[in-house]
Amino acid sequence: MSPTSYSRTLLKISVAQILQTIGFQSAQSTALDILVEILERYIMLISKTTHDFAELGNINCFFKK
Repeated sequence: MSPTSYSRTLLKISVAQILQTIGFQSAQSTALDILVEILERYIMLISKTTHDFAELGNINCFFKK
């Protein structure tokens, strides 16, 4: 199993658990796949933004010395 498919499987389980927690009894697989894609893009965006801010912080520390 590739790392990408493994992480998508984990995201799918997480999304299904979230849906179950908020009251859904079932979900179509295509709807679940779309929600997984949205969550994956959201996590990637947060990760990239955090990385960019961390690098910006490192640059600012460098110039303050």
